[in-house]
Amino acid sequence: MSLRKRSRLSTRRSGGLPAMTAATIAPIEAPEMRVTFSAAS
Repeated sequence: MSLRKRSRLSTRRSGGLPAMTAATIAPIEAPEMRVTFSAAS
């Protein structure tokens, strides 16, 4: 439940970005995506 609440907060803070939520929910499943996001930021 804690993870779910944290994900929702992150999404709301970002403005409702699905990509950011996915990277926050499964950073180990898609490490490349997270790196790309970090570089794009």
